[in-house]
Amino acid sequence: ICFDGGTHWSKVNESGFGDPMQAVSWSMVVYDSKLYVATSCDAMADILPTYNDAQVWCYDGAAWTRVNTDGFGDPKNDVINAMGVFQDKLYAGVGDPSGSIGWQVWRYEGGTTWTKVYNADYGDDDIVTQPDSMVTYNGKFYVSVGNAITGSEIWCYDGKIGRAHV
Repeated sequence: ICFDGGTHWSKVNESGFGDPMQAVSWSMVVYDSKLYVATSCDAMADILPTYNDAQVWCYDGAAWTRVNTDGFGDPKNDVINAMGVFQDKLYAGVGDPSGSIGWQVWRYEGGTTWTKVYNADYGDDDIVTQPDSMVTYNGKFYVSVGNAITGSEIWCYDGKIGRAHV
Protein backbone atom coordinates (compact mmCIF):
# COMPACT_ATOMS: atom_id res chain seq x y z
CA ILE A 1 0.00 0.00 0.00
CA CYS A 2 1.30 3.42 -0.92
CA PHE A 3 0.53 6.67 0.95
CA ASP A 4 0.76 9.97 -0.94
CA GLY A 5 1.27 12.07 2.20
CA GLY A 6 -2.27 13.45 2.15
CA THR A 7 -5.29 11.24 2.64
CA HIS A 8 -4.96 8.74 -0.20
CA TRP A 9 -3.66 5.18 0.17
CA SER A 10 -3.37 2.88 -2.85
CA LYS A 11 -2.41 -0.75 -3.38
CA VAL A 12 0.52 -1.01 -5.82
CA ASN A 13 0.93 -4.76 -6.26
CA GLU A 14 -1.19 -7.76 -7.15
CA SER A 15 -2.00 -9.61 -3.92
CA GLY A 16 0.76 -12.11 -3.12
CA PHE A 17 2.58 -10.87 -6.23
CA GLY A 18 0.34 -13.26 -8.13
CA ASP A 19 0.83 -16.14 -5.69
CA PRO A 20 -1.69 -16.30 -2.83
CA MET A 21 0.80 -18.41 -0.86
CA GLN A 22 3.14 -15.38 -0.61
CA ALA A 23 1.22 -14.19 2.45
CA VAL A 24 3.81 -12.10 4.31
CA SER A 25 6.08 -9.19 3.39
CA TRP A 26 8.62 -8.96 6.21
CA SER A 27 11.01 -6.35 4.91
CA MET A 28 11.29 -3.47 2.43
CA VAL A 29 14.29 -1.36 1.51
CA VAL A 30 15.20 1.25 -1.10
CA TYR A 31 18.24 0.32 -3.16
CA ASP A 32 19.48 1.89 -6.40
CA SER A 33 16.37 4.16 -6.47
CA LYS A 34 14.03 1.15 -6.48
CA LEU A 35 11.87 -0.46 -3.80
CA TYR A 36 12.72 -4.07 -2.85
CA VAL A 37 10.23 -6.22 -0.94
CA ALA A 38 10.86 -9.61 0.69
CA THR A 39 7.95 -12.07 0.79
CA SER A 40 7.36 -15.52 2.21
CA CYS A 41 4.68 -18.14 2.76
CA ASP A 42 5.05 -17.85 6.54
CA ALA A 43 3.31 -20.69 8.39
CA MET A 44 2.19 -22.42 5.20
CA ALA A 45 5.80 -23.35 4.42
CA ASP A 46 5.83 -26.38 6.67
CA ILE A 47 2.30 -27.47 5.80
CA LEU A 48 2.37 -27.44 2.00
CA PRO A 49 5.39 -28.98 0.26
CA THR A 50 4.73 -27.23 -3.07
CA TYR A 51 4.79 -23.64 -1.85
CA ASN A 52 7.19 -21.05 -3.27
CA ASP A 53 9.93 -20.15 -0.80
CA ALA A 54 11.21 -16.70 0.21
CA GLN A 55 11.11 -14.22 -2.65
CA VAL A 56 12.47 -10.74 -3.40
CA TRP A 57 10.56 -8.33 -5.63
CA CYS A 58 11.75 -5.02 -7.14
CA TYR A 59 9.47 -2.05 -7.88
CA ASP A 60 10.65 0.70 -10.24
CA GLY A 61 7.57 2.86 -9.68
CA ALA A 62 5.66 1.27 -12.56
CA ALA A 63 6.12 -2.52 -12.47
CA TRP A 64 7.24 -5.33 -10.15
CA THR A 65 10.01 -7.76 -11.14
CA ARG A 66 11.06 -10.91 -9.30
CA VAL A 67 14.83 -10.77 -8.59
CA ASN A 68 15.62 -14.13 -6.97
CA THR A 69 14.91 -17.82 -7.33
CA ASP A 70 12.64 -19.44 -4.72
CA GLY A 71 14.48 -19.53 -1.39
CA PHE A 72 17.75 -18.67 -3.14
CA GLY A 73 17.74 -22.22 -4.46
CA ASP A 74 17.11 -23.93 -1.10
CA PRO A 75 13.56 -24.98 -0.19
CA LYS A 76 14.41 -24.61 3.53
CA ASN A 77 15.01 -20.87 3.09
CA ASP A 78 11.50 -19.95 4.11
CA VAL A 79 11.78 -16.31 5.14
CA ILE A 80 13.64 -13.09 4.48
CA ASN A 81 13.05 -11.11 7.66
CA ALA A 82 15.56 -8.37 6.97
CA MET A 83 17.14 -6.47 4.11
CA GLY A 84 19.71 -3.71 4.18
CA VAL A 85 22.21 -1.78 2.08
CA PHE A 86 25.94 -1.79 2.80
CA GLN A 87 28.74 -0.40 0.60
CA ASP A 88 26.27 0.15 -2.27
CA LYS A 89 25.09 -3.48 -2.25
CA LEU A 90 21.72 -4.94 -1.24
CA TYR A 91 21.74 -7.72 1.36
CA ALA A 92 19.01 -10.12 2.47
CA GLY A 93 18.91 -11.97 5.80
CA VAL A 94 17.45 -15.42 5.15
CA GLY A 95 16.31 -18.05 7.59
CA ASP A 96 14.46 -21.22 8.31
CA PRO A 97 11.94 -20.87 11.15
CA SER A 98 12.36 -24.55 12.01
CA GLY A 99 16.04 -23.91 12.74
CA SER A 100 17.23 -26.83 10.62
CA ILE A 101 19.73 -24.89 8.50
CA GLY A 102 20.78 -21.88 10.55
CA TRP A 103 20.69 -18.41 9.01
CA GLN A 104 22.28 -16.83 5.95
CA VAL A 105 23.14 -13.46 4.44
CA TRP A 106 22.90 -13.04 0.67
CA ARG A 107 24.25 -10.14 -1.46
CA TYR A 108 22.44 -9.01 -4.61
CA GLU A 109 24.61 -8.95 -7.75
CA GLY A 110 21.91 -7.87 -10.25
CA GLY A 111 19.27 -9.59 -12.37
CA THR A 112 18.37 -12.73 -10.40
CA THR A 113 21.93 -13.37 -9.18
CA TRP A 114 22.70 -13.45 -5.45
CA THR A 115 25.87 -14.53 -3.62
CA LYS A 116 25.77 -16.17 -0.19
CA VAL A 117 28.20 -14.19 1.98
CA TYR A 118 27.50 -15.85 5.31
CA ASN A 119 26.04 -19.14 6.51
CA ALA A 120 25.58 -19.98 10.20
CA ASP A 121 25.40 -23.75 10.09
CA TYR A 122 22.94 -25.48 12.34
CA GLY A 123 24.76 -27.20 15.17
CA ASP A 124 27.52 -24.66 15.78
CA ASP A 125 27.39 -21.87 18.34
CA ASP A 126 25.10 -19.86 16.09
CA ILE A 127 21.84 -21.70 16.72
CA VAL A 128 19.52 -19.03 15.47
CA THR A 129 16.76 -19.31 12.93
CA GLN A 130 16.74 -16.00 11.10
CA PRO A 131 18.08 -12.45 11.03
CA ASP A 132 15.63 -9.90 12.44
CA SER A 133 17.04 -6.61 11.16
CA MET A 134 19.99 -5.10 9.25
CA VAL A 135 21.49 -1.62 9.37
CA THR A 136 24.66 0.22 8.32
CA TYR A 137 26.31 2.14 11.14
CA ASN A 138 29.74 3.79 11.32
CA GLY A 139 30.99 2.09 8.15
CA LYS A 140 30.00 -1.42 9.23
CA PHE A 141 26.98 -3.61 8.58
CA TYR A 142 25.07 -4.93 11.60
CA VAL A 143 22.68 -7.87 11.68
CA SER A 144 20.51 -8.73 14.67
CA VAL A 145 19.48 -12.35 15.07
CA GLY A 146 17.26 -14.05 17.59
CA ASN A 147 18.73 -16.92 19.55
CA ALA A 148 16.24 -18.88 21.65
CA ILE A 149 19.04 -20.59 23.58
CA THR A 150 21.47 -17.82 24.51
CA GLY A 151 19.51 -14.64 23.73
CA SER A 152 19.55 -12.01 21.00
CA GLU A 153 22.83 -11.52 19.12
CA ILE A 154 24.27 -8.64 17.09
CA TRP A 155 26.70 -9.56 14.30
CA CYS A 156 28.96 -7.10 12.48
CA TYR A 157 30.49 -7.21 8.99
CA ASP A 158 33.07 -4.70 7.75
CA GLY A 159 33.26 -5.94 4.18
CA LYS A 160 36.66 -7.56 4.79
CA ILE A 161 36.21 -10.17 7.48
CA GLY A 162 33.76 -13.06 7.50
CA ARG A 163 31.97 -12.34 10.74
CA ALA A 164 32.27 -10.89 14.21
CA HIS A 165 30.08 -10.68 17.28
CA VAL A 166 29.56 -7.29 18.82
